[in-house]
Amino acid sequence: MKGRAIVSIVASCIAITALQACTSAALAEDQTAPAAADSAAALPSSRGAEVFAENGCAACHNDKGVVLRDIARYAPEDLDAIFESPPAGLPVFHFAEADRTALIAYLRGAY
Repeated sequence: MKGRAIVSIVASCIAITALQACTSAALAEDQTAPAAADSAAALPSSRGAEVFAENGCAACHNDKGVVLRDIARYAPEDLDAIFESPPAGLPVFHFAEADRTALIAYLRGAY
């Protein structure tokens, strides 16, 4: 009888230890998930800054030219429409969809 009780106690201890290990791993994973999500969210605007620079946007959009401000008040769809059919004076750019999305995220965050 004592043998079965000891085996049962040992099995319970092993199960509890395994459960604690799994819980600790899950908690560690949950704590790193927001950081990964934050860095992924930052990627479009980082790429957007690159698109802005690569296409010479700052040549006109600077403090002595066409100043960009309050861009966040525009919906992404509105900014997308501007790139699809630009007003007079704005060059036509043929951005890849991912680059245009990144540029819009950058403009809304930076200006």
